[in-house]
Amino acid sequence: GPHTAMQGGGNDNVFDGNTIDRLAYEVDDTGAWYAGRSWAKRNNTLINNVFSNVQNLVKTYLGAPSVQAVYNDDQLSDNTFINNTFVNCHCGLFIGGGRRHVARGNVFINTTTPVHVDDRGLSWQTAYCQAPSGHFWTELQGLNYTHAPYATHYPELLDIDHPCVPVHNVIEGNRYCGAEGGKFTDFTA
Repeated sequence: GPHTAMQGGGNDNVFDGNTIDRLAYEVDDTGAWYAGRSWAKRNNTLINNVFSNVQNLVKTYLGAPSVQAVYNDDQLSDNTFINNTFVNCHCGLFIGGGRRHVARGNVFINTTTPVHVDDRGLSWQTAYCQAPSGHFWTELQGLNYTHAPYATHYPELLDIDHPCVPVHNVIEGNRYCGAEGGKFTDFTA
């Protein structure tokens, strides 16, 4: 298909054993699995999935083509990616300024950028993560996040240190071959 296959904008979901092939070939700024712009939507797990041929194949007219197999957009935080396989993808796992993600045991084959992490909360998206009136804070306040059930289920929200910084991400035990320039990660400001 030409666009997103799975939307991940909820909490505590498990995406297990899916095969996604030939996706996002006519668009940019999208992902096969996409969710974004929230600190409240969290704790989603992608495990044992296969993402193949997730890449733009036609000319784009607005900006550079950027297509992600897994797209954690605009500081989306606290998701887990385990034992997934990425083959012939533009970007395997994209962390757009988010916090507390875990990427472990994934395999990236002929993926231009296996893992991308940026710090957009320190530049063009600072207003979203500034307490107390930034978008992320007002969303959490609307959920009464300092009290049960949010406070008990997501205790890390009670101590958000360095709110605009992509901290506490764990990227370990992954394997790759065929990345552009031989780089596994792209840490971009």
